[in-house]
Amino acid sequence: TTSSGGNTPIYIVDGVQRDMIDLLSPDEIENITVLKDAASAAVYGVQGGSGVILITTKRGTEAKPSITFKSSVNISRNTTFPEFLNALDYMRWHNVARELDGQTPLYTDEIMLQVKNGENGYGITDWFGEVFSGKGLTQNYEVSATGGNKSTKYYVAGGYTNNEGIVRNISYDKFFLRSNLDFKLNDWLKMGVNMSGYRTVTDRPSSDVSAGNSGSSTSVFWQATLAKPIYPLKYESGLYSVPTTLKGNMNPVASLTESGFNKNTNMLFSSSVRFDVNVPQIKGLTGYFLLGYDYNQTRAKSWRLPFELQKANGDVVTNTVQQRSVLMESESEQSKLAVQGSIQYENTFGKHYLRAQLVYDQLQRESSSLAAGKMNYEMLDIPELALGSDEEVVPKSVTGTSAKFARIGAVARVNYAYADKYLVEALVRADASVKFAKNNRWGYFPAVSLGWRVTEEDWMADTRSWLNNLKIRGSFGITGTDR
Repeated sequence: TTSSGGNTPIYIVDGVQRDMIDLLSPDEIENITVLKDAASAAVYGVQGGSGVILITTKRGTEAKPSITFKSSVNISRNTTFPEFLNALDYMRWHNVARELDGQTPLYTDEIMLQVKNGENGYGITDWFGEVFSGKGLTQNYEVSATGGNKSTKYYVAGGYTNNEGIVRNISYDKFFLRSNLDFKLNDWLKMGVNMSGYRTVTDRPSSDVSAGNSGSSTSVFWQATLAKPIYPLKYESGLYSVPTTLKGNMNPVASLTESGFNKNTNMLFSSSVRFDVNVPQIKGLTGYFLLGYDYNQTRAKSWRLPFELQKANGDVVTNTVQQRSVLMESESEQSKLAVQGSIQYENTFGKHYLRAQLVYDQLQRESSSLAAGKMNYEMLDIPELALGSDEEVVPKSVTGTSAKFARIGAVARVNYAYADKYLVEALVRADASVKFAKNNRWGYFPAVSLGWRVTEEDWMADTRSWLNNLKIRGSFGITGTDR
């Protein structure tokens, strides 16, 4: 398959394609299956070009009620860390470097003594140690209840996770609830109802704390790398020092504690209802209907503040990377509706096994987003857009978009086996996506696979004590992408 839609696989959770898989708790998951070849992924047609991962969450069983509580507390620290010179070694080796270049040493014995004693604007600071002084503490608490009888089964779970980063002022909180219910309505009809909800909150400074941008002067890590260890963290005035020669008056710790905040809140609700029918009049004839609905809302709020620093000579300066207060807010939401229907016939006739299936698959998605920003706030205690001046709107910050997407598909699949030794599967899927022009909207994705269970042959009977399942399989399939 040749694809330009990226290499991220799709995730099918309990039969429905879903995003934000990272929110799933490991304790919610019953099993994970990776579709390894194109013939297996071809059943997902235009979605399967970059791979397919199937995830099944836990369900109730016919058993007495059981309640499980789990908790864990972990402490994180960097396993490897660059070693930096302390203040005195820094000055000595700096002098050596200057002497090798034929220059006069910069740090005299008097200055070294002032640094050691914290005099005349000098001091000793381990800047990386200060930046990475967060707790690095992760707390996780989960409780689940499961059980059921012949007519009703349930699995209900909830949990809370808190992660305090190893970098100052970075934290992550997650809350989740899940309910998987199964009902046997009568001898030929079953219903399954799945619901889950997640809420995450990420807090971090407004300064750049991304590792991928470590070469920029706005990066806290770059500031810490270039900060000289011969200046104190703070002066008696309460202001942070200016330990770098970077433009803009930088202090990595002040960038973490004084620059404002970025807060992202995400809420996700996922649900599905599935009806399974076993037609009593015709042996082997079954079907199902599934309706899934997801809603996701994301809010982001960024409050960027200028802050004052103090130089070694006592001058008070402003961090000029952020010269004025700026408030940016955005909100986006997305809803997704999935509809599936299937009819299947499965039976065995002597040594012949046959399964034939037809599937209908439909997906609709709507999304919208809004954003706005204001700046130069006179009152900094309450960061709200309503309190900013209408004359101080951040240029090009007021935006809004919306989008709609739809896809439909159908699958026809046949499986045949003879004596449980010789296996054949053939399928074709047809998909139509609105991302393509009307005259080129449909795509067709066939697949075929052949298998041979060698261990089922009579001449392999003597090996079954140590080799119980040897299968040779070959397959061909076509997949695609509309991403």
